Amino acid sequence: MSRLLRMLIPIRRSLAFGALLGAATVGSSVALLACSAFIISRAGQQPTMEAIAIPVVGVRLFGILRGVLRYLERLVVHDATFQVLADVRVGLLRAAAPHVPGLWVTEKRADWLARAVSDVEALQGFVARAAAPTLAAVAMAVAVPLWVGSLAPAGGWVCLGGMLCAGWLIPAVTRGLTRRPSRDALSARADLVEAALDCVQGLPELTAMGRRQEALGRVDAAADAMAAAQMRTSLAQAAGAWAAQALAWGATGLILWLCAVEASAGRLPHVMVAVGALGALAGFETALGLPAAWQQTEVSRAAADRVEELADRPSPPVPHGGEVAPEPFLPIAVADLTLRYAADAPPALDGVSLALRPGSMVALVGSSGSGKSTLAWALCGLLPVEGGRITAHGKPQSAIDSDAWRARIALVSQDAHLFDATVAANVGLGSGAGPAEVHDAARAAQADGFVRSLPQGYETLVGERGSSLSGGQRRRITVARALARRADLTILDEAGADLDPITEAEMLRSVRAHCANGALLVISHRPAAVADADEILVLADGRVAQRGRHTDLLAAPGPYRRLWEAQALAG
Repeated sequence: MSRLLRMLIPIRRSLAFGALLGAATVGSSVALLACSAFIISRAGQQPTMEAIAIPVVGVRLFGILRGVLRYLERLVVHDATFQVLADVRVGLLRAAAPHVPGLWVTEKRADWLARAVSDVEALQGFVARAAAPTLAAVAMAVAVPLWVGSLAPAGGWVCLGGMLCAGWLIPAVTRGLTRRPSRDALSARADLVEAALDCVQGLPELTAMGRRQEALGRVDAAADAMAAAQMRTSLAQAAGAWAAQALAWGATGLILWLCAVEASAGRLPHVMVAVGALGALAGFETALGLPAAWQQTEVSRAAADRVEELADRPSPPVPHGGEVAPEPFLPIAVADLTLRYAADAPPALDGVSLALRPGSMVALVGSSGSGKSTLAWALCGLLPVEGGRITAHGKPQSAIDSDAWRARIALVSQDAHLFDATVAANVGLGSGAGPAEVHDAARAAQADGFVRSLPQGYETLVGERGSSLSGGQRRRITVARALARRADLTILDEAGADLDPITEAEMLRSVRAHCANGALLVISHRPAAVADADEILVLADGRVAQRGRHTDLLAAPGPYRRLWEAQALAG
């Protein structure tokens, strides 16, 4: 609960103002029904028009005022709600950023998506449907019983007791009944997002392998689990609402009787009997909404726990100072680098060393999971280093500002993302490159030819994640994006995986010429693609198993020759 309350601190003034407007709205409803009851009761005595003129004006005034105040209350409260959601989302993304890319190694992306979207959305109901109505109910729980008590003292106590039972006792019971199903519903929703995302993204493969129905079955099972949990929550909430409504009607009937007793004793005008009863009934409006508000609080608390679980995680210790990047930036030296993704996990890299000099091309080869991509992420300053060091022109990476460090490096990762924008926008992303630089980078990436053949050339929309392009075309667009940055170090992580060997070799030769003044680090499973590298490192289980030039490595028995022979046999 403390997590939810902390969210309200930045909007406390807006929330208080919204609650005041909500209380005023209910007050207008009380006044509206009271004036209406007075007019009806007084009409039976056949008064003059002057005798009921003020109540008639009051009906019109409070009828209009009620709608205006309700609109203003919703406007203020929802504005505060959107501010909270924006703050939570920004905070969550800031908390997630230091964990990338190790996050995707240890976590499910779908679970993060569910927490960042669905769980954050669940928090919006806390402000609009729980916090503000509760504050308004507290105000009315004081004002309405005092007013009813001025008409019939015992009726004031009945009104107060009824509001406490409807607004506290029944919601407490409802909250206990909905605690477990609310948490089950959130967990099931996360499972549904994960199952649906896997099904949508892998639909072609699932269909080809005849496993589509099995995947759809997992989606249906997750949906059924979520629906069942939501049904249990809804039933408990409905029972609470009915119980609160019945209590309100019972309390209203008792107040009516007590006011009638006061009128019979001559202590209350007879026309005020209905006024007191109907005014009290209108005052129960805020209390009747509290069972739903408490249930919403339970849902929001469960969502806040899931969101805060991520936001409270300690950031990985990636040390970066505040110094500017050295000029010149190269050479970059990696000395005895060791790191691991978790304290109890084996090293992802163990004693790796290499040097990246201006105009050089260094290649990393090895089987999947050997640590090639991990080294690329470490060079970008995205992973904590356990041992060894990375330096640029002799200055440690840990002393340089992280943004200044990464501004000098361009990375093409294995799953580089294309945005649903034009080709030109995707190539120029983050570099501020103009049309000439974009076209030059595309030519170097062997992409200019197919881009110009697209319907609108460089202004063609590539679709979500580049869905309108082939795999090889997407790869070359991401390579062009990296080249457009004119970085000191360019890292290509399996950039030619979707290309045929001839196209990959041509692209790498063109890229190397484009990066003649910088350093190039190429990661590949294909030894033939990097045969021209100045130095080739063969990684195995995070260690350097072999290193040297292509001819030397091929002449010596070892993992490099086995990779080469396996590639030759594969054709």
